[in-house]
Amino acid sequence: MPKANKNDIAEPVTGPGFEGRYAELLEYTVGFETHEAESDLTPLFVGLPDDACQCGHLGYVLKGSITYKTAKGDETMSIVVNNLEGM
Repeated sequence: MPKANKNDIAEPVTGPGFEGRYAELLEYTVGFETHEAESDLTPLFVGLPDDACQCGHLGYVLKGSITYKTAKGDETMSIVVNNLEGM
């Protein structure tokens, strides 16, 4: 089974407050992204159908939250902390 590790991807994609490292695994692009500040990336998608990213998104949010603006409305993913006290 193919795998990717953030530290094994040599060339990061960077921007103000952003770093992304990407690898191709089978039919998927796997990305490890760090966002240091709130940013609106919607201008990057202008010109695509519905002016939106056409890819599905799966993943984990390790800290904070991320909101995807879609044709069906906004979708926000955020970290959920479970209270494990007493277990």
